[in-house]
Amino acid sequence: MTSTEPMALRATGLRKTFPLKRDIVGRVKERIVAVDGVDLEVARGATLGLVGESGSGKSTAARLAALLVRADGGRIEADGVDVTGARGRELKALRSRLQMVFQDPYSALDPTKTVGHAVTEPLVVHGRRQGDLAEAAAALLTRVSLDPALARRRPEELSGGQRQRVCVARALALEPRVLIADEPTSALDLSTRAGILNLLLRLQQESGQAMILVSHDFATVQHLADRIAVMYLGRVVEEGPAAQIVEAPSHPYTRALLSAVPVPDPTVQRGRRRTVLHGDVPNPANPPTGCNFRTRCPIAVPECAQTDPALRVVEPGHRVACIRVETATTQTRS
Repeated sequence: MTSTEPMALRATGLRKTFPLKRDIVGRVKERIVAVDGVDLEVARGATLGLVGESGSGKSTAARLAALLVRADGGRIEADGVDVTGARGRELKALRSRLQMVFQDPYSALDPTKTVGHAVTEPLVVHGRRQGDLAEAAAALLTRVSLDPALARRRPEELSGGQRQRVCVARALALEPRVLIADEPTSALDLSTRAGILNLLLRLQQESGQAMILVSHDFATVQHLADRIAVMYLGRVVEEGPAAQIVEAPSHPYTRALLSAVPVPDPTVQRGRRRTVLHGDVPNPANPPTGCNFRTRCPIAVPECAQTDPALRVVEPGHRVACIRVETATTQTRS
């Protein structure tokens, strides 16, 4: 991943572990690796899609990139400046530039506060209160296609889609340079998901901000992303331009995820070949030796148990972690 311009956000070698077992006096005896050497980057005005099954580590990686969780290792740069060790006022200022939209709009909003309070609270917290907050709330709600009159209501009076739009408006209050949306539509019904995704796309086009979109749903990611990073068991197994990955996925895990995405044409859908993954995601506290995907991989060979594959370039800007990547690519394109 190279660029002549500083990336809006670049994370290199991110690693995060969490305590799994403690002894009688509280000392950590065993840890679980949630994110293991992950590289992520997103350019100004572009969208990075971060996709994978539940438990792949994608939400943790997003929180690390947003500086909401401190990494155990790795480096984070914002506009080319190392912000890995930011604390205090510096961290507070950075968080105004890196805003998140969380998965559940029902728990993300304080039920005791009005919608107007919710969307303008970041302005107060970060000392950017200028003029009438009621006017600011009205402008933010209008920006996300909501009636400004909703500012007087409480979250319980809104639908799920309206609540998520409120969450987006709150994230936009500080005009962030990077918006990180963590499963922003997974808690919504199908009829409102497209509206939220189109809203995010429109807002990005208007503001030119970078966006990281986290989702377990490949269909959601490919709708918005310029680049896609596929995560499995705490690692990125494939990343590259969205068009290349969707049209010619190289990693068997990526192919399996894409084969599960429904196609609108019934004739095409009936004729598609599904890549079925057998078994469950391994216990991250006791991952397989070698390639951590080999226990579910349909093309695994004995060598996969001894070799831990690193990401390597298969096409310009397109990297895959698989020792059988040439074979996989040939099979995909044949």
